[in-house]
Amino acid sequence: MVLKVSAFALASVLITAAIEKQNKEISLIIKIFSSFSVALFVFKNSFSAFSELFEKFNAVSSQSRIISVILKGGAICVISGLVSDICKESGNTALSGTVDFASRAIIFTLSVPLIEMIIETALSFIK
Repeated sequence: MVLKVSAFALASVLITAAIEKQNKEISLIIKIFSSFSVALFVFKNSFSAFSELFEKFNAVSSQSRIISVILKGGAICVISGLVSDICKESGNTALSGTVDFASRAIIFTLSVPLIEMIIETALSFIK
């Protein structure tokens, strides 16, 4: 899998480097397509491993909530990082910063139930 991704990425870099001098817009489109293609390939090949992991932790209810938040947070990080990098590549650094901030806010909001579980556990030890 790593060799396929590396070969595709290297080919994309060489193609975009050759085209960029003549047409920056086409080069940017190829970069965006390449980035999403690699991400889609990795998600597609990793999905079965994540679904098996989620099924194993699904037996214990509190564990499944924790794993669910971790997996969702990881997906948000990967997707927002990809989008942020594309924004930076196209010269939209302000939009890139906004994407980064929004993803952090979403992850914090997503983790609120875990924070509540930690507080409840700590309070139960105090009582």
